[in-house]
Amino acid sequence: MSSSLRVSTGQDLDRTTAAAILELAERVGTADGSNPLSEQVLDRLSHGGRGEAIDICLWDDSELIGYGVLDPSVANLADRGELTVDSTRDNCVVAAETIIDRMLLESRGTLHLWAHGAHPCADRAIKSRRFAETRRLLRMRRSLLEQLPIARLPDNVRVRAFDVTRDRMTWLALNARAFVELPDQGSWTAADLQSRTDQRWFDPEGFLVAHKVAGGDDEGPMIGFHWTKIHPGSPSGPEPTGEVFILGVDPAYRGSGLGRSLAILGMQYLASRGLSEVFLYVDSTNSGATRTYERLGFEVFDCDIEYTHSPTSSRDADSDSNSADRTVRETSVSGKLTP
Repeated sequence: MSSSLRVSTGQDLDRTTAAAILELAERVGTADGSNPLSEQVLDRLSHGGRGEAIDICLWDDSELIGYGVLDPSVANLADRGELTVDSTRDNCVVAAETIIDRMLLESRGTLHLWAHGAHPCADRAIKSRRFAETRRLLRMRRSLLEQLPIARLPDNVRVRAFDVTRDRMTWLALNARAFVELPDQGSWTAADLQSRTDQRWFDPEGFLVAHKVAGGDDEGPMIGFHWTKIHPGSPSGPEPTGEVFILGVDPAYRGSGLGRSLAILGMQYLASRGLSEVFLYVDSTNSGATRTYERLGFEVFDCDIEYTHSPTSSRDADSDSNSADRTVRETSVSGKLTP
């Protein structure tokens, strides 16, 4: 049995479609064990799906069964993408391939496609289109029910909660220094920070910032931070979980033990909120950070993988028909939903 699948491509989603995408992502995450979309994409969708990104929706009649998002980068003609499909459907690989093919048509150059966790349908589709793995983010976790190590701060360093009013620009400057080699994080703007602090999950008490003590009790420069996040869980799903959302240290203080102490203090905060587990992401090439987290009791349990498709990769013959027109278009493709 076959069905006509409809693909809609455009920008500035309506709120009904954005809500349908969020519901699809939650359903897929529950079925596959990990959320298929990143925090950045979910944040944009929760605010109505506005902005520069190109949204690709796959419909079976009036039901949304797949979604892809393409985030264009004008600077280097390299686009970033993510996708999710209803993994409970037969031949969901066909649905994922349909979305990826549209991404390749819309992309103006190199396409970096992220796969978050193990999602068999999307993973098989990505590999069928000859993407190459270029980056791997490890997901690590540890119990908060076990005794935590003691945090030993360097001399003349104090830790307090983030002040939303007065710490914004200071923190952005420190974040840029701490993540100069990771532009996805280090290039955050005031708007990026604002969008996170406006979220319901944000708690300044869980956003710890470390300062040098200049003299007496006078506060010196900000030299490190640990921003934690609490994922609320649901009655029918997983329990609430803590996350090491962002942990950064000024390059001048690396090796001082500050990062380790901030990690412990953040975990102590999460434990005080009654959470039983904490997780984090770390680049697989960052062996130093990985060893530090292992010494703190973290273990790898999953990973996110970046796949890259360059203009020299094999494409469908019709890729030259890619249009620069970014207005909403709809097409129909034939795809088998059942064997």
